[in-house]
Amino acid sequence: MVRRVHRHSRPSLMRDGDRAFDALVIGAGPAGVCAALRLQQLGRSVMLVESSAMWPRPQVGEALTPGVRNIIELLDANDALAAVPHVTHAGSRVLWRSQQPDLLPQAGSAIVDRSQFGAALLALAQHRGIALEQPARLLQLAGAAGDWRVSLQRGNEPVRSVRARFILDASGRHAGPRIDCAPRLAALWAEVD
Repeated sequence: MVRRVHRHSRPSLMRDGDRAFDALVIGAGPAGVCAALRLQQLGRSVMLVESSAMWPRPQVGEALTPGVRNIIELLDANDALAAVPHVTHAGSRVLWRSQQPDLLPQAGSAIVDRSQFGAALLALAQHRGIALEQPARLLQLAGAAGDWRVSLQRGNEPVRSVRARFILDASGRHAGPRIDCAPRLAALWAEVD
């Protein structure tokens, strides 16, 4: 789930040793990688930061609704989906809206191995030139909208300073304490006839 997004048109200011990006995406799961791929398609420079060394980690299968396939197509990531074992046109039951399971439509849906799907998306992002820091901890966040300064550390390496115009937190529900850098926003995907 994408939690916070903030964007400002002011250009980034750089200091010696700082590396500047338009966007810093925290969390390299499917939501974070898809956001990074879309931002790159829109001409933005992006860095992904993932705290876990064991990512993507083994997980149970993931049901992809027909709307997810549209996102994969928009991101030109069909090859990433085709590269992982998946079952298409099989009915899936999910608990989203109520206490009773809903049956997903068979057309356009798929069930994938989540870890392999995440790995394929992450490999695609790196192939397309999106910077990845993994495993990396976000130590400090300073600055203001349009000019964030972030301190990152990978293992025992020296602390690195990165600058970003905006930050997107896609670290998930159970990621731990959050650093508020903007009002909370929700990202939505919809199709309208």
